[in-house]
Amino acid sequence: MRDGADGGRRAWRNVLDDADDLSGTETTVKRGDGRVAGMLTSCGRVTLERTWTGSLHASAYATPLAEDVERDGRGGVVTQSASGRVRALDGVSGVELEGAVWGQRHGLASRAGIVRIGRALASASLDGEIRMFDARRERCRARLKPLTMKRAIANGSGDDDMEGSNDPVEIERRHEATHRAPGSTRSLLSIEDEEARSDRAWNAVDAQWRAKTRGENVRDELRRAMGDEVSVDAHVLCAPAVGDVDGDGALELVFAVSYYFDDSVHFDDEDEIEPEKYAATGIVVLNSEDLSVKLAVTLDESGRAYGSPTLADVDGNGRLDIALGTYGGGVHVVDGISGKALPGWPKHMGRIEAQIAIADVDADGENELIACDVRGEIAAFKSDGNKLWRRSVESRISVGAAVGDIDGDGALDVVVGTTSGAVHAYRAEDGSALGGWPVRASDKILAPIVLTKIRPNKLGLDVIVAAHDGVVNFFDGKATCRDVVDVAEKIYAAPVVTSFAGSGALDVVVSTMQGNVHAFRAKGSKFDALAVSSSDSHAARVGYFGVVLRDRAHRVVRGTRINVAYEIVDRRVLNVAKSKRTHEPYQITITLIALDGFERSVTAKYAHAGKFTLWVDVPATKTRGEIRARVVDATLNDAEDAYSLSFHDNYESILKWLVAVPFLLASFVAIRRASEEALELDVFGASATIPTTSKGKHEE
Repeated sequence: MRDGADGGRRAWRNVLDDADDLSGTETTVKRGDGRVAGMLTSCGRVTLERTWTGSLHASAYATPLAEDVERDGRGGVVTQSASGRVRALDGVSGVELEGAVWGQRHGLASRAGIVRIGRALASASLDGEIRMFDARRERCRARLKPLTMKRAIANGSGDDDMEGSNDPVEIERRHEATHRAPGSTRSLLSIEDEEARSDRAWNAVDAQWRAKTRGENVRDELRRAMGDEVSVDAHVLCAPAVGDVDGDGALELVFAVSYYFDDSVHFDDEDEIEPEKYAATGIVVLNSEDLSVKLAVTLDESGRAYGSPTLADVDGNGRLDIALGTYGGGVHVVDGISGKALPGWPKHMGRIEAQIAIADVDADGENELIACDVRGEIAAFKSDGNKLWRRSVESRISVGAAVGDIDGDGALDVVVGTTSGAVHAYRAEDGSALGGWPVRASDKILAPIVLTKIRPNKLGLDVIVAAHDGVVNFFDGKATCRDVVDVAEKIYAAPVVTSFAGSGALDVVVSTMQGNVHAFRAKGSKFDALAVSSSDSHAARVGYFGVVLRDRAHRVVRGTRINVAYEIVDRRVLNVAKSKRTHEPYQITITLIALDGFERSVTAKYAHAGKFTLWVDVPATKTRGEIRARVVDATLNDAEDAYSLSFHDNYESILKWLVAVPFLLASFVAIRRASEEALELDVFGASATIPTTSKGKHEE
């Protein structure tokens, strides 16, 4: 890695103050606290080397999905760009893969990421079109239904300061207007009037952009109210969550749905309807087989949900609940079946753009929630809604907290990035500040922070912070050193840590607003299944809890079964004095999925973590596929691992040789006999000169 960045291109902000004392239950950190990242020395031991750069041909807002779609052991990246097109890139070369589904446009625009659900992938467009597909075909599609609102309900609580189009290019411009880096003349905590003025200015610019790029397809749309009801359009601004929320054994897609009107929508003057006044946020749960609606519930009238839903068993009843923060400031937790709010919820904070994090922060066996708002408040809530601790950093927080043991002391920590460029770290149990933190990146932080383990043989984790200006920082968990990679392109999406080879060194993938995907090989790193990124990074898993598949090198499998070796890892510690639940038992499901449609699953339950094996049937024909392991503990926290395999890859070769060998042997015998006869003719000449008697030459 290179230490530092181009100083001529960037101005690093000077340190203004030392960090305030963060002891107690409520503290505030002054804006400007923390050491400048450029003052930290290089950590060494690992070198990031760019392996390839691929193109999406449009901006990337969403975090890519690391997925070996061809099951050939080369790995890959699947992502949906702002234009709505879904593309897959080869993990070794970065070349765009060809196929019936790749390059297809899923809706007019998108800022949601691709998620894996079962053997399929799911995408969502900005205008609420949902598709299920795999590497070979589209499986099904559906469109989220509009929300019917009574005129009397529309009380003007819609987000006036967020009115206007929500196309991805405008969203980028709005963030540019409202999220300023250190050194900007604009206040980091913008007042509402300023935000509204900025939005109106960008609305005019964006109208010109839409007319130029989308032409006749987006003419102003005139609508009429239906009596005393108004149908408000559904939009998806973030990736869905995946989980079994109703306990039926099948996975569901859980969407945070934003209901509002685009600024192209107008109503007849006789209706006397102001579209900007009609807005709401809700949750919609879809069946993953046919995308039918299982649950639809409205939470509040904020109209924007930028953070994905979080699934966790909050009330301890053995079923997943759904947690979501809204732009109205609500922290909602609802039952996954009924949609009703759990006792003690919702709670209220400032406006929330970030996903809610989940972790057992005080080792009592219960899941706690960690929420962040745009006022800079960080709050940890108990499962009953009571506040465990609160901190304030006086700077906008746009992405969710990352949770993990970053300093290696055995206890969980909470890491938060702000639009001032500061990165704060706290002890998860009580919110006290970690030594050495906060530190400062070179620009505002609008991409989720990633915890991983790039540097081997050390305690704690590495903290990857992608600043908006394209500088990707790799901080040591104790904030004693850092390394950087500068892609010089704006970043909204979280970096992805994976291993395209399935073993060996780790790879880091960075996607940008310029439409590029950059892949780096972390030379000197060692593969660790607990260090790779998951599709839902809101929970504490890295180096902490998960399942690790063994013997994962890509190979050819023959026979009728394969013995899958794996290890359940659980390094979480419970406080016996106050814990109400345990993590045991663990349920493991090993699934073999082949490209030809073959699928087999086996399930086992264990009373403790450790190393185990399970036999799984394999397909009888030549194909490729994957082994996927999923572990779920008693508190419904889950983790996955997977690797690719080939089956009977030389099956036809064996048949060919079985047929060819007898023929070759027969041909060899025939040729040998013919050669012997020809040799006799060459040596003895014509038959007339061949001696016909045994008498000697002088015996006549």
